[in-house]
Amino acid sequence: MSFFDHLVELRKRIISALAAVGIGMVIGLAVAKRMIIFIVQPMVTALRANHLDDKLYFTAETNKVIGRYDLAAQRILRETAEDLAFALSHVVHLFHPQIIVIGGGLAGVGEPLRAAVESALRPFLMEVFAPGPRIALAALGEDAVPVGALELARTHPI
Repeated sequence: MSFFDHLVELRKRIISALAAVGIGMVIGLAVAKRMIIFIVQPMVTALRANHLDDKLYFTAETNKVIGRYDLAAQRILRETAEDLAFALSHVVHLFHPQIIVIGGGLAGVGEPLRAAVESALRPFLMEVFAPGPRIALAALGEDAVPVGALELARTHPI
């Protein structure tokens, strides 16, 4: 097989792989909601059987729940912020950043999470690092990764 025959074969395989991914994506989008319900149903059934609240919280909706003064949501927010602050304290001690940006799915929680992390971070920091870095939300939120990938592809073409 010559070099160009190998390139032709590679092109065929890449096209086949892209077609398979595309078909899988279409099928996945078509059944996503039913699949989530199927996965979550045993947990919801167990919560109801034990007379517990069967509401599930997703980060995009957490802001609304916290705004309604739901105590469970506030507890989850506080615990999440403390865990995140503890982990970030190690980053601060190692790298001394001036700012920490919260992005991705966590950015969907918004200002309540940012403020909670900022206040929870201070007790975990050594005095020499006080007052600590500024905590900010990513302006792009959950879109940071795809926008970054597109920018990288734009600036570094193959």
